[in-house]
Amino acid sequence: GILDEVFSFLVSRIEGSLREILDTDLALYPADKWKSKGWDFIDSLDPKREWGGFSYVDMPSPLKGMEGYPRLLIENRVYSSRVFRKLHLEVAYRQDGLQVLHMVFYPRYDFDIPILAFDLVAAGGAISLAIIDACPVTDRLTLPSHYAETMLELQQHFLPESCHERRIPEWGSKIFSPLCVCIRPDEPEELGGFMKYAVALTRAHLMYSNLLDPLEPMDKPSLRRISELLSCHQRFCEQQLANTKTARVLETAFNGDFTEQYMKQLMFDYTPREDVPWFDGSLAKLYDYFEETPEVWANAEEFMKTRLKLDEQKASEYLRRFLSGDQSIKLPRLSFALQHMYDSDPDFQCAVDRSLEDKDPASLPVEDEMGEYLAQQLMDLVHGQHKEAAMSANAASQQAGSAAQQQSSNKATEGAEQDAAAQQQEKQDIGGPQQQPDEPSSS
Repeated sequence: GILDEVFSFLVSRIEGSLREILDTDLALYPADKWKSKGWDFIDSLDPKREWGGFSYVDMPSPLKGMEGYPRLLIENRVYSSRVFRKLHLEVAYRQDGLQVLHMVFYPRYDFDIPILAFDLVAAGGAISLAIIDACPVTDRLTLPSHYAETMLELQQHFLPESCHERRIPEWGSKIFSPLCVCIRPDEPEELGGFMKYAVALTRAHLMYSNLLDPLEPMDKPSLRRISELLSCHQRFCEQQLANTKTARVLETAFNGDFTEQYMKQLMFDYTPREDVPWFDGSLAKLYDYFEETPEVWANAEEFMKTRLKLDEQKASEYLRRFLSGDQSIKLPRLSFALQHMYDSDPDFQCAVDRSLEDKDPASLPVEDEMGEYLAQQLMDLVHGQHKEAAMSANAASQQAGSAAQQQSSNKATEGAEQDAAAQQQEKQDIGGPQQQPDEPSSS
């Protein structure tokens, strides 16, 4: 069978968005958690990977009524990033026509961002379920107001009013937000609108994630919030595992042990003590060099030259974006850029050292930590300028308001004096000239 073009389109658009928006932040999920277990490609006719992952090519599918029918094929693509501990895309195709696209973007446990979940199910040549939601990570299932506003605007823009909503199951009602979209698209316009909305929400979610920093357990409110995040992640996984339909499909094709391991370790795992490591994946761009220059490098010196060239380009880009006001350039990236400049540019290093001559040496960092020190100083300077500008604008506004008030008061005083003078003149005009004491009487 051939995967439905709707599924192929969504997978390509979502994966393309991951690569485009997360860029060098995108890394493969640790291989020992999925690939080494044979979960990158799963075939119900070859569950132990005896055919080396090529069973679909080498083994024909059984006819209806034969042993092994209906054959189930599952492909997984799993990534991680600075913000997300797991970005999971799963596509399943069963020989009798069942097709499933499953996606969950799990944030790291200390990032305050919803869990984006998306499922598309087709059977008998028609889409029977289309559901997507930014599942809240709050006890009361509320979303941040700005996030909810974005979801609502996207829904109003892409989803037709005629969408046939499906009832959300009980287990889903405990994790989904009030803005969850759960439909059975009967018309092409409904399916097309849902596809556009799903891609748009995914892209908005990824772009928003680029602006976030992890929560720091600095005080009681932040500790309470991190505890709430952990509780909500656990709630999400427990409720997803309560969906018995997924388990039944897997158990029919494989067995109970496989189903339990696959669902609890890959699909809906909650492991706060085993957070996935993350590294800056920009070095992966060396593969471009391999494609252009396939010969083996003669020595380590050539490798380091290429590495330094890539680092220089990345440092320059990070610094340019920070100075242009790009909010996604946080302390780690700026630290990397300034550390590279300090290590590789003697003039820059000399200028920095001279500027620090008057400071207490005990308060200065070692050379390997100079980048973070300089980055913090630069961020404080820029943020201080913004604060000073805001304060100046506020002071100017207050002065302008005071001046306007004084001017208004002066005008009021002048107006009152003019009114008083006019009233006095009017009395004189009515009563005639007043008699002076030394004037003789007219009689």
